[in-house]
Amino acid sequence: MSGLAAHDVRGCVALFARPYWHLSPARGALLLAAPALLANLHSAAGVHDAQHWQRLVSASPSAQLAAALFHKHSLEEPPRGSKLRSLPAAYLDAPLIGHLAGLAQARAGEAQAEATLRAHCDIAAVARESGVTIARFLRLGELVRAACDEGDEYGMVSALGAQPGAAVLLRLLWERARGRSCLLEYARAVAIYVPVVLSSSSPFSLPLSLPPS
Repeated sequence: MSGLAAHDVRGCVALFARPYWHLSPARGALLLAAPALLANLHSAAGVHDAQHWQRLVSASPSAQLAAALFHKHSLEEPPRGSKLRSLPAAYLDAPLIGHLAGLAQARAGEAQAEATLRAHCDIAAVARESGVTIARFLRLGELVRAACDEGDEYGMVSALGAQPGAAVLLRLLWERARGRSCLLEYARAVAIYVPVVLSSSSPFSLPLSLPPS
């Protein structure tokens, strides 16, 4: 799965300013260590209404986000990052995950989101090569924002902490990262939208780097 080990979490929290600790990749590592939590969240995204022969979609944006980012081949296996090439989740790498997280924090509208994604990660090229439209990437970004804004009506904050959608997104980051350099690529992307996200007191942020694992 991930190219990261548990000890790679060192320095991930100190890299971020205290008000933005919820964006630390460490949250993804924690969720990776609790596969049952993500599995339950994924399962909660929708249930089958046998009486009316239809699938009921959960009202929880965080559960919907888990279903959009992860898949399961069977009930027994843990969810894994989606590789379905028809879905935008299959094309999310560390920088693009950082852009989605940053856009959610900046509460960017659709026009701003599209403009910045075109400018910073050439989303148009990704769309051409993948066949997944830019509109679908933007809708995923909207879902990330909704999940980050979710309160505790469905117990998501109690289970996942502040901005539960960020925890789900960071779980995908930790799985997709090939090494610690990917975590820095993520942090740099987030900082485009929220320049104060990085800790000014951290010796690991200027220049942006992480301590040896």
